[in-house]
Amino acid sequence: MRHRVRHGRRRRAALAGLLGALALGLVAFDPLARGADAPASPAPPAPTAPEGAPRFAFEPCDLVLVLSGLEGGLLKPCGCSEPQRGGLPRRAALVEDARKAAGAVAVVSIGDTLGRGSLPAQAELKAELFRGALSSIGYQAMLLSPEDLLPGAAALTQVYDGPAGTPRPPRNVLLRPTGPLAALSRVDPVQAFTLGDLPVRAVAVVDPTLQGLLVEEAGVALAVVPPGAGLDAVPRAPGLLVVAAHTMREDLAVIASKAATKADFVVVVDVLGEAARRTGEKAKPFTSPLLVTFDGHGKEVAVVRLWRRDGATTVAWDPVPLDPAYDAGPAPARDEVSRLFGVYRANVRDARLLAAVPTVPDDGPRYVGSAACAPCHGAIVASWRATPHGWAHATLERTGDAADPECLACHVVGWTRDPSRAWQRVASGFASKEATPALADVGCEACHGPGSAHVADPTNRAHFGPARTPGKVWKTPDRGTCATCHDPENSVGFQKPGGPARYLERVDHRDVPPAERTVLPPASGPPR
Repeated sequence: MRHRVRHGRRRRAALAGLLGALALGLVAFDPLARGADAPASPAPPAPTAPEGAPRFAFEPCDLVLVLSGLEGGLLKPCGCSEPQRGGLPRRAALVEDARKAAGAVAVVSIGDTLGRGSLPAQAELKAELFRGALSSIGYQAMLLSPEDLLPGAAALTQVYDGPAGTPRPPRNVLLRPTGPLAALSRVDPVQAFTLGDLPVRAVAVVDPTLQGLLVEEAGVALAVVPPGAGLDAVPRAPGLLVVAAHTMREDLAVIASKAATKADFVVVVDVLGEAARRTGEKAKPFTSPLLVTFDGHGKEVAVVRLWRRDGATTVAWDPVPLDPAYDAGPAPARDEVSRLFGVYRANVRDARLLAAVPTVPDDGPRYVGSAACAPCHGAIVASWRATPHGWAHATLERTGDAADPECLACHVVGWTRDPSRAWQRVASGFASKEATPALADVGCEACHGPGSAHVADPTNRAHFGPARTPGKVWKTPDRGTCATCHDPENSVGFQKPGGPARYLERVDHRDVPPAERTVLPPASGPPR
């Protein structure tokens, strides 16, 4: 397939991975009560001061267009590893800065908001949060991506009143007039608004090879025509045309050429980031289509500035990272969006989403909790409790995210990802703090695998195997074991040169003398 969905820079993940979103369903389960209460964990560290680059410096200009999207479900950084980029509250602060410097500001979302992997019930809550944030920030347009049309993101496609509340389907996708997107099929794909006194239209187009996914697999569309043909149906009108191009590089020239005949000024969003200059462009005459891009997972926005003098228009643009600097200082717009996140967390808690997480059978041994390791590895367990892994669940309790499955998965034992990267719970894994307290925090088995067989027969060397081998205890976890949670989206430092070694130093057992790491009870007998 030619279409790809950007992961990080959204360049490497294959479109076929989207099909996993279609398989996500709800499976009920009975929580398993296991383990005893663990000793009190150390208090988690207080939040650190904002780090990283300063805010973007807006020079006075006439008009500002802010282009955002590609959140992929990450509406706010998880906060587990600082400094992290992104988040709707910081975006609100940036737009507030822009309004102080420009005569007029418009904000457009280009889609891929929910991504894949959320439970359907959580996707609905995220969609509600996102719409509220767009209204609070003052968006002018909400375009939809191919991902937004899949069943797992259907909550985002509901039609509401108001410009930003009405999602706009891609111009070259002919949606079915019946089924879940019936109302959306009757919506004009082009969103019109004004930026100051400049007429603006915004529209999305997608790669034509999505015919197989949207028509044959998902069944939400009748056809996907070439993006150029979709733009042919857009009438010529004065002003600015914004085109979000969810297409491959080779289609961009055709899209830019077609768009140039439809408006006085054209901005094309290179969604995959394969042709636009990643560093932005300095001020230049706005005489040809402007190609822009920005990083995914909500980490950046594209900021386009216009100056109008003596009948001529000058344009410049920058990809602006949403760094922690946007957390500092007064910003009423940011604070209002942050308040919406408080409501979202309460809604997630009230929805009891943990009980809806799909459950998969244990693949051999079961999870038993770190307390079961203490009889032979007492010094190691004591060392672990003093590490960040030992109070991982407490960090979520402090932030109010302990009921959020997408946050909880990396702070407990016994959760894994399915092929679509959606989280699922192994049957003997953590169910709740009340039912499975011994599996809270990132315990021994998160790094060494389920330990029931080893605990029952500790001297049997046959229970050991290489990292991530099903049914075995992993004496030495590998980088892939850690990367399940320490991924590019949520663990910035881990990805940097030397990052894994620095992270491992904080949680491994190097402070425990070798002679104290394993002390077998006399009844265990010699290893065999």
